[in-house]
Amino acid sequence: MPSSQPIFWITRPSADSETTLASIAALGGKAIASPVMQIEILGAPDDVSCAHVIITSKYACHAAQDVARSATVWAVGEKTGAKMKAMGFAAVRVFAKAQYLLQAFAREVKTPAQILYLRGETVRMDITAILRAQHYQAREHIAYRTLAETTLATPLHDALAQPLQLYVMLYSAQAASFAAALLTRQQRAAVHCNCISDVVREAALAEGFAHTHVSKTPDGAGMLMLAQAQITAKLAAN
Repeated sequence: MPSSQPIFWITRPSADSETTLASIAALGGKAIASPVMQIEILGAPDDVSCAHVIITSKYACHAAQDVARSATVWAVGEKTGAKMKAMGFAAVRVFAKAQYLLQAFAREVKTPAQILYLRGETVRMDITAILRAQHYQAREHIAYRTLAETTLATPLHDALAQPLQLYVMLYSAQAASFAAALLTRQQRAAVHCNCISDVVREAALAEGFAHTHVSKTPDGAGMLMLAQAQITAKLAAN
């Protein structure tokens, strides 16, 4: 008889998957790491003069190495903020979403202000254009790019034989797109998707994932709480 234990597909890049694997194991669940993307780190900007740094991913933090530590950092995500603090920046503001960051920035920072936006090659929101439209002196630097993986880990092929028990952990809209490309239409319709936010859920639905669940908070802790609830529900059903 097939196992009814939920299996969690960790889609994060390899460097970020170990902690999640261990956390789900501690909850009594089973997890498989099969990254859907890899991160290519790019160089730092030549011009780092700025009063404010906006950074929306921890993968861009390296590009702030030569920025004066007197600059105020506006970060999306607790891990991004923590990494910038560890680099020696004293004034670090952290927000759950980019739109919250932009709202606070517009309220608190007068124009003109020199802003350096450190970003990935692919973004869903054109922060630089938004800031320039508000008359800020904003420039951007692409600090990393994400590349799609083209194969699945062997254990995941076995898990897909029971797609109703598989929970895909999606931490970004781009991850939803990359994961979808690795699955058939029938598999996308059968598996469950745990989404870190409503934006990611919308992306998953657009890719043909039929069963979506959204974390109560847009962070890793919220995703683990969602997984814990699903593990508990499965154990109770057995």
